[in-house]
Amino acid sequence: MISDKINLKINPTLLVNLTFCFLPISFIFGNLITNINTLLLCVLGIFHLKSKILTNKLNFPLKIISLF
Repeated sequence: MISDKINLKINPTLLVNLTFCFLPISFIFGNLITNINTLLLCVLGIFHLKSKILTNKLNFPLKIISLF
């Protein structure tokens, strides 16, 4: 049987969306999980926007997100 290699590309938009979807569940588990989830959401969002911030001319909403 010929096995195909699976291409494992990580989609940053999917990671941000999954982290955002687990936010209500993290409230059930407690304060530590909520803080970790919020920190993870911020870090993934920054890495997702990093390429857009460096390549595009910054408009007002993107400046606000960058400063936040």
